[in-house]
Amino acid sequence: MPAPTDVTGIKRLCGMVQYLARFLPNLASDLEPIRALTRNDAPWNWSVECEAAFEKVKQSLSTTPALAYFDPAKPVELQVDSSKDGLGAVLLQDKHPVEYASRSLTSAERNWAQIEKEMLSIVFALERFDQCTYGRSVTVENDHKPSWRDPSSWTLSRACADGDDNRPRILEVREFGGIPDALVEEIMTAMDTDESMEVLKSLILDGWPNRKDLVPDCAKPYYDMRDVMSIDSSSVIVKGGAVFIPVALRSDMKRRLHSAHLGYQKSLKQHADVQPWDKVGVDLFEVKGRNFLVSIDYHSNFIEVGRMSSTTSSAVIEKLKKHFARFRTPKCIVSDPGPQFIASEFAKFA
Repeated sequence: MPAPTDVTGIKRLCGMVQYLARFLPNLASDLEPIRALTRNDAPWNWSVECEAAFEKVKQSLSTTPALAYFDPAKPVELQVDSSKDGLGAVLLQDKHPVEYASRSLTSAERNWAQIEKEMLSIVFALERFDQCTYGRSVTVENDHKPSWRDPSSWTLSRACADGDDNRPRILEVREFGGIPDALVEEIMTAMDTDESMEVLKSLILDGWPNRKDLVPDCAKPYYDMRDVMSIDSSSVIVKGGAVFIPVALRSDMKRRLHSAHLGYQKSLKQHADVQPWDKVGVDLFEVKGRNFLVSIDYHSNFIEVGRMSSTTSSAVIEKLKKHFARFRTPKCIVSDPGPQFIASEFAKFA
């Protein structure tokens, strides 16, 4: 965990160690050189005393009694969190920290939707603490929609360790399948020239406010879908698995989509001459030694089945007459080249 670089960083650190105060003797005196920098009249000066105090607190946090030994007989709890810069996780038993972990996000991961980052923090914690979590029932606490926030994982996610986590992971591979490159370029250009899209990108990358009334007006329509919005490597906003269309292109996109539709009246006209049972498929099949004749209407997919005592052409014709009497005589009959259907008797009937 790097040293704080501003007052906000000091407050994060203080909040974390205060949560573990009952395990850290002399905490108040150890923290005093650092806490003094948070006073209103204090100039920022990270002195040698501050650095020494910071190293001492870090040492206290990573040794007994601040950290407990892992007990296989006790329940395991993970508290995880993510920020726009990193991931933080704490392994606990009986609310006592056993191990900490954090890492920074890659440039691609920083573009993910916040809900994806929160899920990544869970995966990261389970993999990092795999010796303690594999094959066990694990309770995971996350503050994405918090009823309680864990100061340790929250601090670690915002003061994360540098460097990549080299453990292998399977992540989603997303591509714009079926979308022409020219159209993607058009969407990218429209997003770059739309101020509201720039505001939306900033919110996706930096995080959304907790309340809708704090969101800029241009981004309020997207507040309810904020958890599924992310930014692709091409700087295109993605909503779930779909490309987000900028406002300037929406009318044109609707026109393009509807240009391929016949419309209500044309669709009716196209199907006006097609009636149920105009075209019928027929076939014979056997189930448990019994023969059946099936007739299928191509228009409605309605199925009519009749049991056959014989499979001769004359028997098939008699059964089809009953089918057609209940519905209507078709204009076209489709069948396989079975002997019953290619016989001269059936040809005369058809």
